[in-house]
Amino acid sequence: MNNIDLMQKTIVYIEDHLFEPFKYEIIGTYLNENPMHINQTFTMITGMNIEEYIYHRKMTEAAKKLLNGNYRLVDIANQFGFSTAHEFSTAFSNHHQISPIQVRTNPEQLRMVERLYIQLSVTTKPPMPYKMQTMDSFRIVGIQEIVSFNELGNHFLVPDIVYELKEKEEIKSLLSFSSDKKIYVVVQPNPNDIEIFIGVKSERTFDYESKQIFNGDYAKFEARGKLDYVFNEIWQSVEKQVDFNIHYERNSQYIYIFPDDMDFDNSFNKVELWIPTL
Repeated sequence: MNNIDLMQKTIVYIEDHLFEPFKYEIIGTYLNENPMHINQTFTMITGMNIEEYIYHRKMTEAAKKLLNGNYRLVDIANQFGFSTAHEFSTAFSNHHQISPIQVRTNPEQLRMVERLYIQLSVTTKPPMPYKMQTMDSFRIVGIQEIVSFNELGNHFLVPDIVYELKEKEEIKSLLSFSSDKKIYVVVQPNPNDIEIFIGVKSERTFDYESKQIFNGDYAKFEARGKLDYVFNEIWQSVEKQVDFNIHYERNSQYIYIFPDDMDFDNSFNKVELWIPTL
């Protein structure tokens, strides 16, 4: 499914089920796509993840009810999935910066987010450059993290995991027996979760796990920036522009490569992303 179809079907599903509890697994089954890809495409194109969009839409529709009808707060709270009128009122006030009882007197202050629609547009900004390269199979050793789809709402999921391991000096330990002084982060979407493997090239395993990197054709991207943001900058270009030129392989391995001197406070970290192509 291309990104335009995926975005359109995602929006239609969300709007049709806006007042129901949201689960990534359910939308993944409905669209026959891995939830990681659904949320990533949506986030990179719209600038907000699916959970944020749903929340904004609910607060918008709640404001419309308060503007145009005589509804009790408790009834609106129940419809929008809040346990009590007080819980709803707090959430509403945090979002709109005015309370429900101020809506009719201060409608201009409402932060309304209407339903999204897809349209094609052009830009003079070129897509992020990339090179097509063939990668031979190799093995890395390191640490495996299994992440549930519930954590997809975190915009900084991968860098957060890397940062935590760096703080625990696990990265330093891995680099001590690395053969090329690089850190490899492999993201693998699975049917029920996401596997994130952080490792190094090495013939020594010690107490670490190992993972095989697939051979094949990859699109290689390079970018510099703060590690909290450079991940998203690359994927934003892929989802918005590059995907029109190349078709990357879904549900495969996505490989990030960092130098040994990566620094989360440095704006010039060099990051490579290798995306398998069809």
